[in-house]
Amino acid sequence: MKNKNKKIEQEIKQQIDNMYRTIFELSPVATIIIDKSGIIIDVNNRLYDWLGYKPKEIIGSNVRKIPFLTRGSKIEMMKKFVQRMHGKGIKPYDLYFLDKKGNMHIGQVSSAVIRSNEGKIIADLIMVSEVTKQRQVERDLHKFQLAVDGASDHIVITDPDGTIVYVNKAAEHITGFHSKEIIGKKAGAKDLWGGLMPVEYYKKLWNTIKIRKKVFYGEIKNRRKDGKQYTALASISPIFDSKRNIIFYVGIEHDISKEKEIDLAKTEFVSLASHQLRTPLSAINWYSEMLLDGDVGELNKGQREYQMEVYKGSQRMVELVNALLNVSRLELGTFAVDPEKTRIINIAKSVTNEMKPQIEAKKIKFTQKYDETIPEMMLDKKLIRMVIQNILSNAVKYTKKNGTVGISISQKRKKKEILISILDNGMGIPKHQQDKIFTKLFRADNVKEKDTEGTGLGLYIVKSIVDHSGGKTWFESEEKKGTKFYVTLPFEGMKKKKGTKEIS
Repeated sequence: MKNKNKKIEQEIKQQIDNMYRTIFELSPVATIIIDKSGIIIDVNNRLYDWLGYKPKEIIGSNVRKIPFLTRGSKIEMMKKFVQRMHGKGIKPYDLYFLDKKGNMHIGQVSSAVIRSNEGKIIADLIMVSEVTKQRQVERDLHKFQLAVDGASDHIVITDPDGTIVYVNKAAEHITGFHSKEIIGKKAGAKDLWGGLMPVEYYKKLWNTIKIRKKVFYGEIKNRRKDGKQYTALASISPIFDSKRNIIFYVGIEHDISKEKEIDLAKTEFVSLASHQLRTPLSAINWYSEMLLDGDVGELNKGQREYQMEVYKGSQRMVELVNALLNVSRLELGTFAVDPEKTRIINIAKSVTNEMKPQIEAKKIKFTQKYDETIPEMMLDKKLIRMVIQNILSNAVKYTKKNGTVGISISQKRKKKEILISILDNGMGIPKHQQDKIFTKLFRADNVKEKDTEGTGLGLYIVKSIVDHSGGKTWFESEEKKGTKFYVTLPFEGMKKKKGTKEIS
């Protein structure tokens, strides 16, 4: 009976030993057991996976002679070991480890004592988690914090999931939230300063920084702690490790509320001034036409030449005033969009027919290529006509005699969009000025030398209309070789928008 009980006890002990060994080996961190005399009596295979040392190379060694610690770390481990053997609790701490190839790693060490059945300390259980990358990120983050803490722009740093880990003083000042209310929360959360933009805006933002791993730029509406809204110009940059894995994001926002208010005031002034200019210009045009038509008597040759110059100058002024009004309506958001089912090809053909005299006068080789299977779309005829006319008129205007101009409209079924292409072999756009071509009132240097009468508003209006329609506008150009403009519009066309004014 005694032998049977002894056998059962041994089986239980064996099962417990097997269970201990399984847990020991499955531990996700490197684990070392050191007896009270400082001899390593067991290690798991995680140490080998991490540093390249096999258990048999370590077991039996004195802790003072283990090869995988730097000299300073050995001394530190011995100090902590002695303290634990005397029953003192030790908080987790970092040590520097060397792998078999001599590369240095940082490990965070946690420990627990092992006691006998009588309660005496007999060994030390040490668990080591590698934190090399984490510590590097923390050091980089600290350096960055020191550099930006005094910046005047709102700056936050988040982890790869968008949780805020750092916020500078300017962000506290601008938003009204204290850092304690910010750190640990998701950037853009509704209970902070965010959540005011459409869902599509945030989808585009995350797609840019997380999927495409590019810098995101854009205007964003925010809300201060007191509830007041403000506008910021935001840039959010992903920061990478050596393998191009994202380790955190840096968001920088510049409060542009005052600039927007000033810009709005200027736009309103331009709109008002343009409206006031229309009345006298209409009168000048009317009287000029009467004089040229001989309604109040025939003009002699000299009088007619002078009067014609007055009329041409007045027409240029009307063109400028209309362009300024269009810009102000686009910027103030007062313009109306009234789409109806129409064929975009018909609009393009109508524009090209109107421009035949200019094309023929310069003996330009003009080509048209249309996909006739493009169905009717919901388009505002006036706005789309303006887009095509502005680009095409520039192509004709800045192409020399006997040059080449072409327009094509096709379908991109995979992207569910229509592509308009307008090309020329004219003057081209200087490379150093290409990034400004869609900005308000900008005209390239080579164009200004040839033609002093342009407004610099046409392409700005084109991009504003296309952007509002959910499309894109871009170009390829080389000076003295020509330009190719591209415009895309979604298959669903343009959405109706109520407004107080129409684009003229």
